[in-house]
Amino acid sequence: MISRRKKLGQFFTPETVATALVTWAVRKTEDCLLDPSCGDGQFLACHRRAVGIEIDPENAVDELFVRTFRAGGRDRAA
Repeated sequence: MISRRKKLGQFFTPETVATALVTWAVRKTEDCLLDPSCGDGQFLACHRRAVGIEIDPENAVDELFVRTFRAGGRDRAA
């Protein structure tokens, strides 16, 4: 059986790749970043002025829960 994530075409970017891409794309701390398919929020976690859209609300809630407790309730973005 095909997983729900596979059916939705979800791909999860490794943290190191997301960090490198955000470092390359964001020139100033005032810059905004839009992730139109934020999935697990790797790109959002790299930049404070990031906004994401996720079509899978269940995944978004799951990832928010995991990130909140992994970071001790703190945002990892600098």
